[in-house]
Amino acid sequence: MNKSLSKRISKAAVGPAQRFRNLTLFPLLAKDIKEPEYICMVDAITDEKSVHITEVSSGGSVPNIRVTNESDKKILILDGEELKGAKQNRVANTTILLDANSTTIIPVSCTEQGRWRSTSEKFSHSKTVMAPKVRKKKLMSVSHSLKSSPEPSYASDQGEVWDEIAVLHCKVGTQSPTGAMHDAHESRRDDLSEYKGRFETVDKQFGMLAFIDGKPAGADMLSLGRAFKKNFDILLESYAMEALSSSKPDSETLPEREEAEKFLENLPALEESEFESVGLGRDCRYEGPESVGAALMVDDTPVHAAFFTRDGSRDRRRPSGNGQQASQESPGFFELIQNASGGQSPRATSIYDDGKLDHLRQQILRELDNEIRHPGKSADELARLQAIYRQMISGERAPRSNQGENS
Repeated sequence: MNKSLSKRISKAAVGPAQRFRNLTLFPLLAKDIKEPEYICMVDAITDEKSVHITEVSSGGSVPNIRVTNESDKKILILDGEELKGAKQNRVANTTILLDANSTTIIPVSCTEQGRWRSTSEKFSHSKTVMAPKVRKKKLMSVSHSLKSSPEPSYASDQGEVWDEIAVLHCKVGTQSPTGAMHDAHESRRDDLSEYKGRFETVDKQFGMLAFIDGKPAGADMLSLGRAFKKNFDILLESYAMEALSSSKPDSETLPEREEAEKFLENLPALEESEFESVGLGRDCRYEGPESVGAALMVDDTPVHAAFFTRDGSRDRRRPSGNGQQASQESPGFFELIQNASGGQSPRATSIYDDGKLDHLRQQILRELDNEIRHPGKSADELARLQAIYRQMISGERAPRSNQGENS
């Protein structure tokens, strides 16, 4: 691992735990690293009015969008930070530091599968960051693209991203007419607000390590304490959404500080690969048997670093021919469900009104089949997902939950 990042991690103090239900946050404390100075995208797009984010052309391109920074300040975009509007909602595929007075084409992933039409000329900030398990899968596929492509490519496995968002909807009991990740957050807004009301930043905090169900889920660290404070709400919400997706969201868990310190102590041993960043600095990727991560290094400063715990066999994917990741598919569970439902063929329902239910069916099947091969969910969770799929096949309309608007 880069010496500057390793030193930053080793010198971080782990603050007293903050807990609510199955989510525990350990504040990470240290002095600011003053350079480089920057502002956060969440501020730039709402307050500065000097950043313009659009499709790359009138026709658009799913894996890329254009960001024009007309200010004299550098702007930080976080990996997994979501922008909504234009032809479909997107998230950044990696952390990017935009130079002042610059225009950059940035790599993104779609988080709204069922829409490809303009709702606005420009993107706005959704105040959402991808939940850690979805973000981890995207990070791993981008890392694979970087390592396997002749030229650095920040492409994600878009199919896998859609799969994971569909699974998230199933886990938290939400639905969306366009399969939008943002709709899951809006549908559980009251629950997320309850989580967010139980946590706060503390003095000298530059990051946090989250535990869900008593196990480390991920860590985010920024070079500037004020930047972390600006992004705290959206990062906290991403971990709270993951906590809500648990089969035991109401169970209080009590991991100790020693467990947090152990997680951090193991990070410098991760294998590092370095690539040219999309914006300023260098993009570093980390991989080990227990954890994966990424960091943006600018002049030896770790501007943003994120690490996630590997989930055993669920995080192993076979490479596809284009250097990205291919999700595993098997007809075994599909046949099982077809038999259980009387062999009916699926037809379009309220999930997607434009006939895309068959694709959503395959997304859910891959998740369930993977669980049967490599058990990770409880029997009750599997039964709940099976029930959802049977309902889809039979064409029954699921109870409609309150959903946020996609602007």
